[in-house]
Amino acid sequence: MAQNSLKCQFCKISLEVKWKCKTCDVIFCDSCRLNIHAILKNSHEHDVMDFKDTERNCSDNVDLKSIPCSTHLEQSCLIYCRNCDKSLCSSCLIYPSDQIELTRIYHLRRESLDELKQQIENTLPFFEAKSAEFRSLDSKLLSQHRQISQEISDRQNDLNTTLSNEASELLRKLNSFWNPNNNPVTQQKERLETIEEDLKQRRDDLEDALEASSASSIFPVFETINKDLPAQITVQVKTSYLIYIESRSNDSFFGSIIEIPTFKLAHTFAIRLPDISAIVTLNEETCVLYTRQRNQTFDRSTRVVDMTAYRGNILISDVSIGNEIMHICHSVSQTEFTSIGNLHPCGVHTAKDIILVGYCSSYHRNDKSGIMILDLTGKEIRRFECTAKNEGRLFTYPAKITTNINNDICVVDYQSFYSEKNQHNMVNVIHMNQGMGE
Repeated sequence: MAQNSLKCQFCKISLEVKWKCKTCDVIFCDSCRLNIHAILKNSHEHDVMDFKDTERNCSDNVDLKSIPCSTHLEQSCLIYCRNCDKSLCSSCLIYPSDQIELTRIYHLRRESLDELKQQIENTLPFFEAKSAEFRSLDSKLLSQHRQISQEISDRQNDLNTTLSNEASELLRKLNSFWNPNNNPVTQQKERLETIEEDLKQRRDDLEDALEASSASSIFPVFETINKDLPAQITVQVKTSYLIYIESRSNDSFFGSIIEIPTFKLAHTFAIRLPDISAIVTLNEETCVLYTRQRNQTFDRSTRVVDMTAYRGNILISDVSIGNEIMHICHSVSQTEFTSIGNLHPCGVHTAKDIILVGYCSSYHRNDKSGIMILDLTGKEIRRFECTAKNEGRLFTYPAKITTNINNDICVVDYQSFYSEKNQHNMVNVIHMNQGMGE
């Protein structure tokens, strides 16, 4: 009898292995059972058996592929026939001893592979389309990133250290918007491409096995091929559409990178108002609409009102109010007015601790127009009427004022507000930074 060469896995010394704990998956001697295993937490609940019994029971977990075929010793066992009490390889299945039973199994597995192939062909188009979609999106975003980066780099050449640092900071900002080496679109694209390639490979393996139409091809493929199909879902990813705007002021040589927001229709509802002149959001649950009570045509004698929210109040400019801005405090039902002298208000907007009011000298004849900045008490701080070099008027009719996602003040200016009716109105969007330096 061959000597047992196994050592106790606790003490690493004793060759007299007596026990095996199936819970710990450890073999050990008598001494270690008492001195080590017995003091383990909850060891009394462990499944401990005589090591000799494990050798007798090992046949219950046999790997068929480790057993040679009963007929073809050079081949591995593929299945075991209980009726014949023999191990069989794929060659045996071509001329089996129990032809009827094995033929039935063969046809069942062939039908199963046929069904799997059809499921893959139904699933594959979804992932092919999504892979192509994300490849296109990834290519577009990468091209956008490279274009902006190149424009900044072109301006960075041969500049002093200060300007070079400004360019580096702008490039870091670009990468914070979109990192071409690590972003959700690229990750999703790679995941979809991996699934697509796996499905195509499985489809090809199935086609080869089914075309061969033999037991030696059907049975091995049935045993090894992955039968799980991926769910037809994709992760929603947020993309950044960016543009680079070169500076036109002395504050910055390189300009700025602007992220373009994506607008989607969230909800629609009907209201019993003939005309909506302005809308403003007070909080997540409250929106305020403003109407002129009756439907009117926009012409030289009728201006569009503007409205904005300010610390829970509503500021309104309207032709019917004259030269004042109306403050409505909805929480206490209180109304106040702020006069801007002999001027007429147009657009109105709040930013930080200031109020911006667009104005004109008359709704019928334009002698003066611009943007007036007021503090929280209504006191005038500054006006914008002419360009920096006093070469001309900045505004004609500043009808709407707002803040974009980059915290720039944008003014919608109707250049042809005072033109003849048969002329088209032109709308200019003018950017003013929060420091009011541009």
